[in-house]
Amino acid sequence: MRIAVVTTGVMEIPGPKNKIYAPGQIISNLVEGLIALGHEVSLFASKESRTSAELISEDLISAHTEIGELQYSDPDNYYMVKNSTDMYLINSLIREHKKKPFDIIHSHDYRNIMFFSNFIDKPIVYTHHGNPVNCLKYEVEKKRFKKFYNNSLFVGITRNQIKDPIIKEYFNFIDVVYNSVDLNLFKFNSEPENKLIYAGRMRENKGPHIALEAAKRANEKIVVAGSGTGQFWQEKVLPYSDDSNTEFLGHVPYEQMPKLFGESKAFIFPLTHDEPFGMVVIEAMACGTPVIAYDNGPVHELIDDGVTGIIVKDNSIEALVEAIKQIDKIDRKKCREHVEQKFDTSVMVRGYETVYKKVVSEYGK
Repeated sequence: MRIAVVTTGVMEIPGPKNKIYAPGQIISNLVEGLIALGHEVSLFASKESRTSAELISEDLISAHTEIGELQYSDPDNYYMVKNSTDMYLINSLIREHKKKPFDIIHSHDYRNIMFFSNFIDKPIVYTHHGNPVNCLKYEVEKKRFKKFYNNSLFVGITRNQIKDPIIKEYFNFIDVVYNSVDLNLFKFNSEPENKLIYAGRMRENKGPHIALEAAKRANEKIVVAGSGTGQFWQEKVLPYSDDSNTEFLGHVPYEQMPKLFGESKAFIFPLTHDEPFGMVVIEAMACGTPVIAYDNGPVHELIDDGVTGIIVKDNSIEALVEAIKQIDKIDRKKCREHVEQKFDTSVMVRGYETVYKKVVSEYGK
């Protein structure tokens, strides 16, 4: 098949060196996997992107490269640059499609391209990387999803992501394909050190402070990969740096994360909100590292409770501490096998290939 993969202009693919960009990693895994299967793939993304596909960028740099941290201090200009980059990429898509039609278009952002979908005579599949409910705050957004419902075919990344009944009214979800991890990068480690790990954004709903408190009460060493700013970071996280069992590593480049995960005996993931996926969970398990997590978001789809980790049902620190004491009972080989069977890149790519074939065969009927 001739496939167009369209990204947002926010960051290059698979991501900048100083950021961990989960959607970018997923897009890169997908594109490389599709090419390996013999498909002809064009990637519409900023010019810094690294890919084996035909890269169509209009010689544009990403919003992250052009305006960087102004995303936080000057969001109006940041999103102006981001949206302008998106529109350039969509314009390029329409131009290239007219020259030589694609069999299918796979977009990883819906906000702008959806308005042009009636002018493209091929199906558009969207992967939604966020929480769909958060996209229905305003009437104009609801109107958009209603207007383009029939020719906007969405793929979920977990079943939990699309469980809210209101979603079906506005989003035409046709399937679920789980995200993947590159098992060539995230290698298995059977002999971890006697330490825990927390990795991720330093946001309150991610629970870094909870992980740190649980480790402290369990008298366990914990390493923290990630850095933060603001009141939550200063008041709730940074004070744990005084604990001799806690090591703050700051931002850790993506390619160094497999070593950190692999040498840790457990990954603490006390998520307190309804996250759409949770890449760190499958990355840790790929290295053989079991995950201790609160039963929120999609963790019950990612973790085989009692086999590849422990799912804590009552969202309490005391229960986390008890789970930490039980973690040596988890077989690290089963963690790796679980990811190989369910979250390997080849599984994800075949999943999307199946979606593409079904959509192409049924389009226009």
